[in-house]
Amino acid sequence: MNDSKLKMNSIKLEEESDDEMPVLERMDYCFEYPNEIKLEEPDIDLECFPAQPPLQNEYVQELLKNDCYKQELLVPKEEEPDDHQNFRQLDPSDDGSFSDSKRNSQVYRKCQVCNRLMSIELMTKTELNDSKLVLLVGSILGGSMMFKEAKLLISEPVINACHAHFSDALDKIFVYFGIGNNGQMQDCSDATISEVIKLTARLSPSPISIEEFYYLLSNFTQKLRPLHNTVLETKERISDRLPANNNQGIYGLPPPPPRVRSYNKKCTVCHEAPGKDKIMTTRSRDKQLVLFVGLVLGVQKSIIEAQKLCSKSELIFCKTHLKDAVVDILKFLEIEHIHHMRLCSADKKEKLMAAVHFFNPGTTFADFVRVVNDTNRRLTFI
Repeated sequence: MNDSKLKMNSIKLEEESDDEMPVLERMDYCFEYPNEIKLEEPDIDLECFPAQPPLQNEYVQELLKNDCYKQELLVPKEEEPDDHQNFRQLDPSDDGSFSDSKRNSQVYRKCQVCNRLMSIELMTKTELNDSKLVLLVGSILGGSMMFKEAKLLISEPVINACHAHFSDALDKIFVYFGIGNNGQMQDCSDATISEVIKLTARLSPSPISIEEFYYLLSNFTQKLRPLHNTVLETKERISDRLPANNNQGIYGLPPPPPRVRSYNKKCTVCHEAPGKDKIMTTRSRDKQLVLFVGLVLGVQKSIIEAQKLCSKSELIFCKTHLKDAVVDILKFLEIEHIHHMRLCSADKKEKLMAAVHFFNPGTTFADFVRVVNDTNRRLTFI
């Protein structure tokens, strides 16, 4: 019994001492360190792992034993120039064989005069100031280029243009001079030459005399001779190749009948399609006002129906309806001529202006007389 009591007292003392111990000291006291780490190297069987790759030099020497690697490493590839037109990078799946479509592919460039993509076979590249000057002067005289555009192009180091523009520029200069060829330059008037010389002086940085311009045109004509075979064909030249007998169609069949365009616009008043010559389209508020008032006074349309037509911005109607509207207005006023409208009775004038103000409230009687007179005068030319 005594031993058991002693054990119980010792346990209570330990618990009381644990409660009084600080937290950090209690953690150190309760912590048990693990076993010491052994630093001995483990026994590893190297045969279980693959051998390391050889050094780079040894690896290259092994590859050189093979012919394909030897050719790839030792034989240098031919370097192709950057501006080569037909240069293309082959895909890994490409066998390097060019088809006919690839071999015959054309290269296109943009013409700096007409801004169209053309084949290089139909274009000329010039770096000479004389050729550029003749090209731009002829383009300005022909109306195909503005002076501001030509002023920007003359400063370009290179101009790419169609062959047709060079020959057309020379023709326009000859037409402006009133001559047919370069040999008749002495026969043209001084006024036309002075105008062209002023134009060249505004384009070129250095002034050019008349003799220099003569030499410039003659030299340009000699350079242009080889290009006449590749000038773009016009419609007249293509039509000359057609057969003389145009009465037969393709493969000897008779030609198709001429196509007749149908004019299916319908009148908004009578809902009929009389034809192109008998119908008119107008957005004029004056003509619409005369038409609406005439339809109401002639009892052809009610005010509600005329108001629906008045809501449309564009009106399509027969020409006879507008003529009948003027006649109905005169019949309502019981007069024969338009210049008698000011002499009508006050009752008729009041009823007329009531119909006019229904469609256009701001119109006075004098304004309506003027509108009717102008409409009747224009009807004679319709």
